[in-house]
Formats: sequence, structure tokens, C-alpha cells
Amino acid sequence: MVSKVVAIAGGTGNLGQAIVERIVASGKFKVFVLAREVSSRPSSTDYTVHIHGHPFLTAEQASETKSKELGADVLAIDYTDVNSIVKVLEDHKIDTLISTLGSMFGQDPELALIQAADKSKSTKRYIPSAWGIKYTAE
Repeated sequence: MVSKVVAIAGGTGNLGQAIVERIVASGKFKVFVLAREVSSRPSSTDYTVHIHGHPFLTAEQASETKSKELGADVLAIDYTDVNSIVKVLEDHKIDTLISTLGSMFGQDPELALIQAADKSKSTKRYIPSAWGIKYTAE
């Protein structure tokens, strides 16, 4: 299978942005960045909610400006809604999904991405953020 359309979950973060830059620079793929969306926010239009220094994007903030900065279209998604992620994957014909979500966000967003990639008719490849097991020094 040859990938043509790639999405990077967490592509606005440090690791994610580095991956986005390299894939975009190759010129071989259509690239999307998946960024967290907030369902509600304060009334100020210039306000972006931050958790642990990482911004949540509203649909309006996933704008042409941010897309141009990254060289890839930014899609605001809700990591708690598997079916809405499936819709985004299928609507944009994303065949490869790469997760760069850090462990600070817990397992839930990563599991939602895995479930969405599995359900999506267009997504054929999922690259997880990390593999590992809990262990003790003993």
C-alpha cells in the first residue's frame, strides 16, 4: 500500500510539528494535522485554552493562517468522539494516521484514534505514539 494522504494527530506539538515538516518537505503526500477542539470557551475571540502548555483549537482557529504556518491543513477534532474522528478520516480520505500524542494526555485519546482508524473505510495504517509496558526497577 502506498500512502497518499497522511494525518498527524498532535501535529502542532514539538514532536508532531517536526514530523509534519519532514512529511510536507518530501512533497509526496497530502498532509493534515489533527488538533484538539474545545466545545466551549470564554467569549474573547483571541483566547485559546491551554493545558500543560498545549493549545486546544476551535474550528475557527484551525484556519488558513495556522495551516500555512505548518504547510498542512489543520483539522480540529474532538478526541473523545470516535465517530466524529471516523467522519474526519473518511471525509478527507486519510489512509495513514500518525499519533504524536504524548503520555500526558493519557490513553483515552490514543484509544479513540485507534478505534476510529479501525472503523474508517479509508484508513489502512495507524502509527501509534508510543509502545511500552509498565515496569518496575526490580
